[in-house]
Formats: sequence, C-alpha cells, structure tokens
Amino acid sequence: MDWKTLAKPVSEFSEFKGGSANKKTAKQIIAANIDKQVALIGQAEGGGRRWFKVKGENAAFTVRHGGKAIKLLNDETELVVPTKQLAGVYGAIKADLLTGQFDPAIAEIDKEVQAMIQKRAATRGASAPKKRGRKAA
Repeated sequence: MDWKTLAKPVSEFSEFKGGSANKKTAKQIIAANIDKQVALIGQAEGGGRRWFKVKGENAAFTVRHGGKAIKLLNDETELVVPTKQLAGVYGAIKADLLTGQFDPAIAEIDKEVQAMIQKRAATRGASAPKKRGRKAA
C-alpha cells in the first residue's frame, strides 16, 4: 500500500478541527481565556483556574500567557480594581488586546518561553540517557 497517495492533509476535512491549519493565535487564546475569567466572576470557588482574587470590595487580577502574567500597566502585571468593575475591566483589556496594544508584552513572553525551551533542549541533549527498568534485587 502506498500510504502517501492515500493520506490527505487534515486541513481538507472540516470534521477534524484540531489540525495545524486551525491553530489559534496567541491573541485569540488570551481573548478566549479572558472570556473564561469573566464567566468565573461571582461563581463559587472550584469552577476553574482563576486569574483574580477577591478580597472584600476589591479584586486583584492578572492576564496570563504562556504561564506568565502580561505587563498591563507600565511594568505592572497584577492590578486591583473594585470587584463590581472587574468584568468590565477584563472586557476593556480584551478589546485593547485585539487591537494589538499588548503585542510587545506578548512577544516578550514568547521570546522568554522559546529561550527556556531551547535551554532545556540543549541541557537534555548533553546529558547521558537515563537507564530505564527495574533495579535488580
């Protein structure tokens, strides 16, 4: 069987949405995650991972990408707003995100993540492979 003539790119099949042609941009992922955070506001704990903490009438919050908080206001990554305004603030940040105002901060995080990945790859390649299996008794 010649599998190369039989196989087709996943992008040609709409029923397979996980293909590489359907990759989302960082902005799309962050925007979707902001929507998830807005949905969590006011819900009981345990509904999902939160980027915000509510204490009294105020909420401290971040916006995250690649496991790191994005610089939102100058170099600040965590800010505080009145709890009642948190959903609106997240919506305004999402609008700014989609217009490109956070592109430099996102690029900085992406650069840090790529450097970390390359460093890990370099250190793993230099070490001797670990022996696997059970120890002799």
